[in-house]
Amino acid sequence: MESSQKRIMIVEDNMIIQLDLEDMLEYAGYQVVAKASTGQEAIDMAIVNIPDLILMDIGLKGPIDGIETAERIKLESDVAIAFLSGNSDLKTSQRVLDIQAVSFIIKPINEGVFLAELEKIFSQI
Repeated sequence: MESSQKRIMIVEDNMIIQLDLEDMLEYAGYQVVAKASTGQEAIDMAIVNIPDLILMDIGLKGPIDGIETAERIKLESDVAIAFLSGNSDLKTSQRVLDIQAVSFIIKPINEGVFLAELEKIFSQI
């Protein structure tokens, strides 16, 4: 399966969701190369691990949210970023559009829809 070569980083501050995502991804044959729960941790790990895709929660613990974290990562790398959020208000959606994210995945995550979206993302990047 081609997805076994795809390297994904998870940025999620809810450990239960983080573990669920990791399980789904590994079961589907993706490689989880890093996990972070804060923006700064994500920035540091993205530079070191060089993932193909970052799954970025918008609401992170700490001083910077997922959108600002993505902006900072984009300054250093052209890695694809897909946002995960239960919050899809207009202001948040506009900030996500400004970053040119490859996807905006609404939580709670449906495994089938999620994995189909990943296939779509990887066919486009």
